[in-house]
Formats: sequence, C-alpha cells, structure tokens
Amino acid sequence: MKFGAKQTIEATEISHTLANRIYLVERNQAQEYIETFHKLKKVCSVFANRLSLHKETANREFTCYIEQQAFDAFIRFADETYNHNRHEATGLIVGHYLHDKGTPNSKFIVGTNFLAAKTGNTTTATCEFSYEDSIEHSDFYNANKLLPLIWIHSHPGFGAFYSATDDSTLKNYFYANHQIGVVVDNINKKFLGYKIYNGKRQEEDVFIFDLEKSTPTELKLINICYRNRKNVEHKTNIVHTPKVDDGKKGVKPGKGLLINVIGTLLLFVVVGVALVANFKRTNDLEKRIIEITQQVDSINNIVATQKIIEEINEITPELSTEIIDIFSETIENEFEEIRNPEKQQSKITPIAQISETVTEKDTEQKTKEKAADDTITPKNDK
Repeated sequence: MKFGAKQTIEATEISHTLANRIYLVERNQAQEYIETFHKLKKVCSVFANRLSLHKETANREFTCYIEQQAFDAFIRFADETYNHNRHEATGLIVGHYLHDKGTPNSKFIVGTNFLAAKTGNTTTATCEFSYEDSIEHSDFYNANKLLPLIWIHSHPGFGAFYSATDDSTLKNYFYANHQIGVVVDNINKKFLGYKIYNGKRQEEDVFIFDLEKSTPTELKLINICYRNRKNVEHKTNIVHTPKVDDGKKGVKPGKGLLINVIGTLLLFVVVGVALVANFKRTNDLEKRIIEITQQVDSINNIVATQKIIEEINEITPELSTEIIDIFSETIENEFEEIRNPEKQQSKITPIAQISETVTEKDTEQKTKEKAADDTITPKNDK
C-alpha cells in the first residue's frame, strides 16, 4: 500500500476563497463536503496571516499543524486499544497541503481528520493497516478532496521514538513532501514527529492547535512537539487528555493500569492490617486463656465459674471443642470439690494430665533413643 504518491504534490496557495474554489460552492457541490468545506474555510481564515501569527516558522520550508480534534481522536483510539488488549494503535491524519501567499517555498500541512486503522493486525509492539483499512481511508480522503498527510501510531509505555521498522515504513510509504510520521506514547504522554529529507529521517516539529478558538489575529496553539534542538527541551511535547464531546469522561492514558496498581496496593494494606490484627488477637487470646486456666484451677464458687465460661465464649467462638471440654471437665471437678469437701482426694485434673502425658511420652522417647545408641557397634581404630 502506497500512501505517498510517486509524483510530487504541489502545495496550494492559501487564500480566503480557497475553500470555495476547491469545493465549487458556486456550483452547489459543497453540500457533499459540508464538514470539510467549513473546516477549510476556517483554516484559511486563521492561517492567511500565519507568518505574522507564528513568527518562529517564518524561515522554514515546512511546518506541520494538527487540529486538536483530530489529534484527540487518535489519543482516544490509542487509549481504547491499550485498555482493551495492551496493543499499539495506528491510523492516518488527513487534511490540506498549503503554502503562504506569495511565498511558495514556505509550505505547511494542516491535519483536520483522523482515520483509524481498525482491522489491521496489532500486538503490544506492532501495528498494521489492513487492506480494508486502506480502501476505506482512500475512499474518504479522495471523496472529501483531502490528502493523506500524517501516519500516526502509538508506543504505549515504550517512549516516543522510531524503531527500525518505523523508519522503514516512513521511508517506503510516507516519504512525500507533504507527509510526516508521528509516534505517541499515550501512557507516558509524549510524542515526536519525523520526516524524510533527502532519503534520511529527521525529527520534525509538530504543532497542535485549537481551530475553534483560533482567530485571524490569534493562532491558539494547544501543544507543541519540538524536535531535539539545543535551545528547546522535549518537555513541551506533552500529550493532553482529549476533550470529550458526549458528556462522558474521557479515558485517561493508563487509567486502567493505574487503577489496578492502586487496587493491588490497597489489597496488600488490608491484608497486612488483618494479619497484624489477627496476630495481636492471637497473642491476647493465649494470654487470656492462661489467666482463665489459672482462675479455673483456683475456683471457689459457681458464679465465678459461670463468668469464666461466658468470657471464654466471648473471646473466641471458634475455640476448639477439645479445649472447651478440658475446661469443662476441670470446672466440673472443681464443682464436685465445692459440693463435697469431705470427698476431696488426690486426683489429676485434665490440664495437669495433658502435661503429665507429654512428659511421659518425652521420657519414653528418650529411653528408646538411648537403647538404640547402646546397640550400635563401636568402630575399631586400625
């Protein structure tokens, strides 16, 4: 697919009557192109005095302008693509190739419409135009008397730069005098322009302007992407959040990723707090159980016993049945002693019995280990 024509396309001299001439208003053909007609009419009104409004471009042979709505349309498309599958996005910005009145060597392009490549293959690091995309795009700009000016694509999270593949695409398909390439990192909000000069790729300034707010006495520049010059930093080429015309909030670059990161951090915080609280509760529970056990062993009346049972249940309803049984049996033994003091006899409480059982098992294990050691035949030194 060859978006750039082999033959050289000449820039059209800007004038207040240019839109009427292109769209043949006198023959009532402008109705077919009503939107592009009015947009070009506004462009001619604003850019007729371009050199006085934008003096820094006075000595340049080429300048690139992109209407804000067209640029914002690409940013929205790139954000939607990234939020859907983390892939790159691409498309064309079409518009007009003009030169200032009386100075044919002072050329500039004005991108007015973005055409998305919706059906081409894309990955996290590549993007392509499909045959269907190319046909649809060419039908649109030919029907509306526009030119394919700017190949634009995204590098989400990778930075604004041209890869070897990008360089080859620009040199083979978008090399014409009226064409440039723009790469956008819509996550880090950076973009850069590139153009082919004498077969070599160079960085190119890109100026984003607000057509609606611009007037014949003021060119409303919204964003500027300067090429890498010593006296200009790249800090100026920051992508702004697109305007939204449907009343809904626009998708901010990387918003889905930011929400995921924040959500994950909050989850870690909640889990951490829960673990700390559970650890503290466990320690408090262990201390309280020891206190309750000591109170049970020295109990003197039924009322105190009932309070202790209530306190155990209040501390943890999940307390194991085995521990509750031990406490209950211990308390029952104490009840029996309170009711029948004359029947007091030497008996082992379940709690003490558990301790004694552990001691007996430990002693038995040590005896077995000693017996095993005694049966080992000593080695003879030779």
